[in-house]
Amino acid sequence: MDFTYLDQYLDSLLGEGFPMYDCTIHVGYEEVYRRCGGFTDVASRRTHEPDTRYFLYSCSKPITTCAALTLLEKGKFRLHDPIDRYLPEFAEMKVRDTNEKGEEILRPAKTKITVRDLFTMTAGFGYNVTCQTIKDAVAQTGGKAPTREIVRAFAKEPLFCDPGSYYRYSLCHDVLAALCEVVSGVRFADYVRETVFAPLGMKNSTFHLSPEEMKETMATQYSYKAAEKKSYAVPLSNYLILGDEYDSGGAGVISTTEDYILFAEAMANGGVGRNGARILAPTTIDLWRTPALTPQQKTTFDDDYFCGYSYGLGVRTMENRGIGGSIGPNGEFGWSGAAGSLVYISPETNVSIFCAQHMLQPPEGQTLPALRNVAFACLGR
Repeated sequence: MDFTYLDQYLDSLLGEGFPMYDCTIHVGYEEVYRRCGGFTDVASRRTHEPDTRYFLYSCSKPITTCAALTLLEKGKFRLHDPIDRYLPEFAEMKVRDTNEKGEEILRPAKTKITVRDLFTMTAGFGYNVTCQTIKDAVAQTGGKAPTREIVRAFAKEPLFCDPGSYYRYSLCHDVLAALCEVVSGVRFADYVRETVFAPLGMKNSTFHLSPEEMKETMATQYSYKAAEKKSYAVPLSNYLILGDEYDSGGAGVISTTEDYILFAEAMANGGVGRNGARILAPTTIDLWRTPALTPQQKTTFDDDYFCGYSYGLGVRTMENRGIGGSIGPNGEFGWSGAAGSLVYISPETNVSIFCAQHMLQPPEGQTLPALRNVAFACLGR
């Protein structure tokens, strides 16, 4: 393995105005690559520490869907169950539509939302956490925003399409977190800690930090201006974390590179961590990454960097590397986050790759496929 090209590629990102990167690759349970560049705070020239934390944003989704799949393994729900069996507020949903005059109307949904729809982003939800129903619920809970209360309020919002019709990126995994709370009887953050974080030794991973912990361990957060090729420091906050009691399944995890790779390598090695802790069965991981969208649903899974991928139970999954132009193998799966974090997991080759940034508005369409190809080429696997 020769990682010269990967060194050069990652360093080139700094020349494009990225403040930092923090990248690691494991084969089996062995770290074969680790490189950090730039600064976790450019103004003070602060460098990376082993416990440097990042907002993962949507890189939370693989952790959330993994935790939910442990409940599938325990027989707590079936994928085809209607979610109103567990979350009754979703029993009679309305859909935004237009009538013959072109006027916007609300009509009853033609189908029920299923658990599978939550996993596959096909429930018809939106991704607006600033809608009035959610804002009112946050205010009514004194800003604490318990997950179950927020999701109960969100159910009052009309759908954008009938459940099961189309892939639509949304708050599906936040609703899935609430469903997990109900069927497990445990707050979602606690369930994830007990079933994923603690067994794998992810001691610096959490859904919430105190202000002092944020100040001491978090990397400064930036926002990227592509036209200027510059990044600017922004407040150290995640607007998708609505309160101290809101465990956002879609975007709430705070973690480190050292921790996240422990999760990724376990998934690349049959669901078993380096310490022998089994999180998922290999067959469950295969289900997780099996393409799950129908041809109609997939028509809206159309971002450029999804070329060659389909979507499984909450993860992108490479199904045609020829179409995708991927040097990585078919079956590779993972996701990315709004501040530039990204994960690639390949059970066929036992490879796990995680790269953290802390920069909003990253040019994902360019960096995600490029980093994937360079990394797998350097591995020679």
